[in-house]
Amino acid sequence: MTTTTDLTTTGPYTQNVPSVTFSDTEQQLRIIESIVDNYAYHIRAFCQWIRSTDREINFDAISAYFVELNNSDYSAATIRVKRQAVLKRVRMLFKERPIEERVQLEEALKDLSTGATRAPTVASPAIGADKVISPLEYERLLQDARSERQRCFMLCLWVTGCRISEMLGIKLANCEQQGERVHIRIMGKGSKERYVWVPLALYRRILATFGGTTYLFETSAGKPYSRSYVSNQIAKLGRAILGRRISAHTFRHSFATRKIKETGKIQAVSEYLGHSSVAITLSLYCHDELSAEDLSSETDMIGIDSAFERMSA
Repeated sequence: MTTTTDLTTTGPYTQNVPSVTFSDTEQQLRIIESIVDNYAYHIRAFCQWIRSTDREINFDAISAYFVELNNSDYSAATIRVKRQAVLKRVRMLFKERPIEERVQLEEALKDLSTGATRAPTVASPAIGADKVISPLEYERLLQDARSERQRCFMLCLWVTGCRISEMLGIKLANCEQQGERVHIRIMGKGSKERYVWVPLALYRRILATFGGTTYLFETSAGKPYSRSYVSNQIAKLGRAILGRRISAHTFRHSFATRKIKETGKIQAVSEYLGHSSVAITLSLYCHDELSAEDLSSETDMIGIDSAFERMSA
């Protein structure tokens, strides 16, 4: 069994964790950068930081990086994702090491969950009123929009609850008219396929506005609109018309909040939005509280008045 005295102090960690058998830090960085997954973006930032500070991938470096993250302007949720990205890659570097060394690695990682390197607490994910727009605000946006294209972007987002990338990826070949509605197949998050509906009148309005031959929302060059372009257009409208910050995703939050309130069908709304679990929908959009009136209804008083009258007799 490996003992503490057998452990090198020149590898990924210096606190009683053995070195990974790679020749140098740059090689380690290239290995963890080469992996393509949801953490790739955050790992590139970590590797850039390691190079810019001329450090090795060791316990002290990761501790310093986590402290810097905690002092940054990133949200708590983003910081936690960036931390998880680094920890996942470190574990990957050790995956072929003996079990004793991997156990010692996990013990070292626990130290990163205390003190200045502790991950920040994430606030409740519930979507508040500031993250949605009311029907009246929506009408104002449509009325004061600068172009018909802007109106069509917002109309589709409001009616479907799509993510911006899903909406911009809609192809005409995946649109099928069924009576007064158009059934649209979209490719959602994680390559999950689902369907949304739009009124036929809106579909025809979008076609007349954009004149696409492949995509529903198509540029003059025959390409789909970029996510950043449409997001910036909506953000500008929000500031100019409503005097506050909104985004394309605000329309998705508004759709979910509106449909749950109108129908009460949480499971159905969750599936329509393409959430991986109804628990996500519940945590985001179902956050009502019981009011004093709710807790003092007529049914709560059943038997109380009559019991008091008998005691007073």
